[in-house]
Amino acid sequence: MVDLLRTERMEKVRMLFSDRLKDKVISYLHENGFLDIRKSRLELEDDAPSFELNELSELLIRVDGAIETIEKFSNKKEKKADNNFRPYKKLSRKELIEKAKRLKTVEKALKLNELIKEEESNIESLKKALNIGLMFQGIMINFSKLDSDYISYKAYLVSRNKAEQFSNALKKIENAEVIKKELDERFGKKVLFFIAYEKGMEIESIFGNIGAEELDLKAKHLEKDPDYVVEKCSREIDKIKNKIKEAENSIKRMQKNLGELLAYREMLEIEIERESVKSNFKKTGYVFLVEGWIPKKDAEKIKNGLDKITNGEFELEVLEKEKDELAPTLTNRPKFLKPFDYMMEFYSIPRSDEIDPTWIFIISFPIFYGLMLSDVGYGIASLIFVTWITRFTNPEGLVYNAAKIWQIAAISSIFFGVLSNQYFGYQLNKYIGLGNFGFDWLKDATTILLATILFGVAQVSLGLFFGFINKWDHGEKIVAISKITSILTIFTGIFAVGGFFFHIISASLTIYFGIAAIAFLVATALMSGIEAAEITNLMTHPLSYARILGFGMSSVIIAMLIDQAFTPTLSHGIIIFLLLLILFILLHFMNMILGIFEGIVQGVRLNFVEFFSKFYIGGGIKFKPFYYKKKYVK
Repeated sequence: MVDLLRTERMEKVRMLFSDRLKDKVISYLHENGFLDIRKSRLELEDDAPSFELNELSELLIRVDGAIETIEKFSNKKEKKADNNFRPYKKLSRKELIEKAKRLKTVEKALKLNELIKEEESNIESLKKALNIGLMFQGIMINFSKLDSDYISYKAYLVSRNKAEQFSNALKKIENAEVIKKELDERFGKKVLFFIAYEKGMEIESIFGNIGAEELDLKAKHLEKDPDYVVEKCSREIDKIKNKIKEAENSIKRMQKNLGELLAYREMLEIEIERESVKSNFKKTGYVFLVEGWIPKKDAEKIKNGLDKITNGEFELEVLEKEKDELAPTLTNRPKFLKPFDYMMEFYSIPRSDEIDPTWIFIISFPIFYGLMLSDVGYGIASLIFVTWITRFTNPEGLVYNAAKIWQIAAISSIFFGVLSNQYFGYQLNKYIGLGNFGFDWLKDATTILLATILFGVAQVSLGLFFGFINKWDHGEKIVAISKITSILTIFTGIFAVGGFFFHIISASLTIYFGIAAIAFLVATALMSGIEAAEITNLMTHPLSYARILGFGMSSVIIAMLIDQAFTPTLSHGIIIFLLLLILFILLHFMNMILGIFEGIVQGVRLNFVEFFSKFYIGGGIKFKPFYYKKKYVK
């Protein structure tokens, strides 16, 4: 059983090859993805990437830029339709570099993108001038003649509620000429002030905190009178918009070349990874050396594969890991259970030298959730909702993986709903031929409470047993034994408490179990060292599982109360019926959401706090093989 709860056994290996086989071996390692490469600590000369790495990186930046440009201006339907192309044949590095340099689509897409950016900048400056021209329409002014040796000209926008205050401030300027114009809604109901005053005067200080916005009267495109500016800028903006539209349409037509560009990007990424990885190699003379971790079960297959591609010209040595070294963690689970691995990584990756609790989490979490939301109706509703979520979320993201776990939990909710005869609070098993099958939350409350506590005792004890194995394997023998005495404390304590309060055993046996519980507790405290504080949880953590009864029963009782008070009938008329129906649906929805929230939070808590705290170390290093998963290249 313990082996089933271990991550994959790993071996540290060292491989030596002739330098002339380097690229061939790197390609083989990259395509098969079985080696997690680590830099050797041997005092040998470091290998290094070739000069081609910079060239490949520059080409990748250009191709990537072209792809981003095309995807930016392509609609989703086109993208989806054109993602179904056949993979391209992989090119040699030399051929790839030569062809990537001559990709006309890349050159054209980048030039058009720069053109669009430049023209959009031109539109911004034209719009700025256009707005000023529109504000000044009706005012006799020539923007090109506002530069004088004797007079300064300024224009300000002021909110209407501060216009009078601004006018009064302007009176402090001697011999100033002021033109005032109220602007319409296009400009936020503001007031324009155009001021001509003697050059050299400082006028900004008189405005105080009025909050006036100064207009740039020397902005580009401000020529002649306002009408001329408005007409010219409007015409130029339309002209540039057409030019941009034409460029965008040209980029959209490149959608047909997107598959080719994606293939080139993938090939460049592959070559860059293969070239970059050389910095992790060591070399001596005409031999290069690489170290890393491989799955132990695949060692023979890996050796045979390398033997085949090198004609036996290699050496593979299994190494002892160093004292401060931790093997990477690799798990192998069915695809539909991978989201549980994702959640464990999100929490903390299991170490390769400890018990992996993921299987226990996979089994226990749906049971906890299903019991706390044991209703067929709620289960089906949540299953439909969570399946809908998985349709549009990223398979690599947190939301998707949490939703996949939720799907399994929703199925468990349906199962326990049938067992507890709950269908939106109604008991309908008799109508589907199940009669009194299962249990009743209200009638069997005492039995359910006892079952949940016993489940807690079992899981907490299992956690302590896993702690014993972990500590023993790590050489902490005394602390390991304290985990066994902790288990004995729990069991003897249960009999002592059960005998004292519920008379499940005789009075004399109760005393003996009480003495034994105290003795084991003291022994645990003495042996567990820095973990001694954990003994306070030996009784409280198993009892914590009683929350399953509390949340499960509260959900059922609320559902029944909703049914009794708000089940709609037509006896009171259609309006009352509709109002009751709305309330009925809304209240059941709220009860379901509350049950879902509590089921998830408490189900996770019972595993991560009450169970994991007894043994779990975490902080493992994920197995990351040197591998590229091809999508566009064969």
